[in-house]
Amino acid sequence: MDGLALVVLKYVPRYVSDFGRLLIEPKRFLSQECAKPNNSFQYALAFFALSTTVQVILLLASASRVDAVGMVTPYTLRFAIASFVALILFALNVHWAWRLVGGTAKIRDTFVVGSYLCGAVNVIATFVLLLGMGVAIAFDSPSYECVRSNSENSSVCSKADVRAILAVLSIYIVGALAILVWFLSLWGIYRILNNSTKLRSFFAYCIGAVSSIVPSAILFFLFYDVAL
Repeated sequence: MDGLALVVLKYVPRYVSDFGRLLIEPKRFLSQECAKPNNSFQYALAFFALSTTVQVILLLASASRVDAVGMVTPYTLRFAIASFVALILFALNVHWAWRLVGGTAKIRDTFVVGSYLCGAVNVIATFVLLLGMGVAIAFDSPSYECVRSNSENSSVCSKADVRAILAVLSIYIVGALAILVWFLSLWGIYRILNNSTKLRSFFAYCIGAVSSIVPSAILFFLFYDVAL
């Protein structure tokens, strides 16, 4: 555990540059990381750990989720556990899907790619979430409260500006589509690692998408209070 903590601390100066390379030249960056014989797995986990830390800090600093200092540690711990469990389930699901279509990639490489992808997606999704909340605040307080409460408070939402709600929904939809397109464009890295064809890559994606429903549902019900 101390060894992993040390790796994370040493990785901090590289985090921003690696995040930038992951966004600008993702396939090249991931291929180079998987090709490294040493420390690539540790650095990938360090990237994911730092991304989770950034995500937690942004969420705690921007929302009224924490009403007392004593709630910070339990929430942070559960969020971190949920994030790492999700990463493990994602990597195992992807690896299993590729094995079914004849993939040959090492599970280590699958975890390396998954750590970088999940870490980046989590941070980007958090920024999209906060951008939507910021737009709601710019309109008026009822609109923000409606967005923050996920439309559960009907009395508050009835006072919200319709334009604010539409603007926020547009941001979330565009953000979700952008993340999906970016992720789909990177699915090819798995094809390269598995030395496979585009047809098998398509079937692997379909299998992974269907088989992810059950673990996603289990993860949601185990950590639903963290996700909300």
